[in-house]
Amino acid sequence: MHDLTPSGNLLDRSKLKGLRGWCIFLFAALVGLGWFAFISAVLADSLFVVGFCVGGIILIGGLIAVNALVGWVYSQVLTLRIGRPKLAASRHPLGLGESFDVVLDAAVKSPTQIEKLSITLILQEWVQYTVGTTTHTETHDHLIERFEKPGGSFSAGSMLYEQVSFQIPRGSMPHFEDAHNKLRWFIDVQIEQSGWLNLYQLYELEVEPRLLEEDDNGW
Repeated sequence: MHDLTPSGNLLDRSKLKGLRGWCIFLFAALVGLGWFAFISAVLADSLFVVGFCVGGIILIGGLIAVNALVGWVYSQVLTLRIGRPKLAASRHPLGLGESFDVVLDAAVKSPTQIEKLSITLILQEWVQYTVGTTTHTETHDHLIERFEKPGGSFSAGSMLYEQVSFQIPRGSMPHFEDAHNKLRWFIDVQIEQSGWLNLYQLYELEVEPRLLEEDDNGW
């Protein structure tokens, strides 16, 4: 089995992502108000310049620190009941037309009721284009195949385990990247919990530009 690496963080597809932005905005507003209040109280030109530079450094450094702290705290909250899922593929990298198994396991930290588990193979298209002087970025997820399973009750110390099979379509596109267009393959894992935050995580697959013969899918 080949371990798959999570792509991005747990906040990327979480409802908490918007709250993260508000926390950063409020911090920036408070520091900014304090900074400009300090500058307005300074009379000497030299102290004004010093205050301007120091305030700018504090603001930028504070934004970076708050962004990292908020991300860490939210990730801890999201995984209080179920740890970050681990994913492994029976074959990797993959070719066009190739079949493979995906194994998911996640440690259950505290009693929880899972409403639904879904594991989806997607082809994600990222496009960047310019209209006039404005640059636009769009992302489209093309659903290739989805596995869904009703959940159940899990006790602390148990393991959430699932094994599913997928196939990269023979007529699809392999992994591709340039400055304005990207085609990337992912396994999308979604764990919906009753009375708690849901877990969403992407795991990237490497799909090579090689076409497998029908007989090459034997195990």
